[in-house]
Amino acid sequence: TIDFALSNLAYTSATANTITLSNLKDGGAYSLVFTSTAVNTAVTFSATGFTFKYMGTGVRTTGKAHIYSFIVAGTVVYVSMSTEN
Repeated sequence: TIDFALSNLAYTSATANTITLSNLKDGGAYSLVFTSTAVNTAVTFSATGFTFKYMGTGVRTTGKAHIYSFIVAGTVVYVSMSTEN
């Protein structure tokens, strides 16, 4: 679980392909950095009371870091992904 209660920026070395987010708020923008480069799976997110829409996300690339960005509009969380060059 990633808790955005203290900051809009979090990082994790987790290699799981399912991550739970907490303390998201309507109108919020959040970033999550995955520091582990040992995986090549897609990530899905969940949070109680929210629906997730994935915008240009895909499978993580082994050997690369990844950043996920979240924009909350009402009860919808829009997720985008950036991959290290």
